[in-house]
Amino acid sequence: QCLYIKTDGKSVIFIALYVDDRLIACNDMTLMESLKSQLSLKFEMKDLGEARSCLGFEIQRDRDERKLCLTQRKYARTVLERFGMQDAKGVKTPMQKNVNLESGSPVSDSIPYRQAIGSLMYLMVGTRPDIAYVVSRMSRYVGKATEIHWIAVKRILRYIRNTFDVGLCYRGNIGDPCLSGYCDAEWGGDTETRK
Repeated sequence: QCLYIKTDGKSVIFIALYVDDRLIACNDMTLMESLKSQLSLKFEMKDLGEARSCLGFEIQRDRDERKLCLTQRKYARTVLERFGMQDAKGVKTPMQKNVNLESGSPVSDSIPYRQAIGSLMYLMVGTRPDIAYVVSRMSRYVGKATEIHWIAVKRILRYIRNTFDVGLCYRGNIGDPCLSGYCDAEWGGDTETRK
C-alpha cells in the first residue's frame, strides 16, 4: 500500500512511505532529483541524503562491492534491555538440541512471554531469519507458556546478545546466479506429535 513505483523507459523509481518517513530508490539520479524538487513544492520535506537508518533498521552500503547490508543492532539492544538481558552471557545457538518443551509449571502473569515473542518476531521478520525456526516454535506456546518455555525464550535473547552484527546482505550482479536450497526432515524430532 505504501510503495509507489514509476517507470520511464529503463529508469525506475521507488518511493516507500511510512507515516512521515520516506525512502526513495532510483537507478537514474536525474529522475530522482526531478521527483524530489516536485515533491518539495507540494510537501514540507528535508533531504537527509543517503539512507543510513529507517524504522529501526541500520543500512550499510558498499558501492565498490555492490553490497547493501541491513541490521537491527539498536532495536536488538533495546529488546535485551526491555527484558533485562543486556548483560547476559551470550550463547552460540538460539536453541538447545533435543530440548523437551512439554512439561513445566505455568509461567506467571508477571513474566512478559508474549511481549518477548512479539519483539523477537519483529527482529526475525526484519533482518534475522536465523531465529525464524526457534521463534516460530516458541510462539506456539504463547497461550500456555511454562517456565521451560520462558528459559528457551531467554536463550534466544542470549543468542541475540552474542550476534548483534548478524543481518541481511544483498549483493549486486555477482556473475552467474546459483540458487541453493537446504532442508532437514527429521520425522521423530517433535516429541509432542511425532510429525
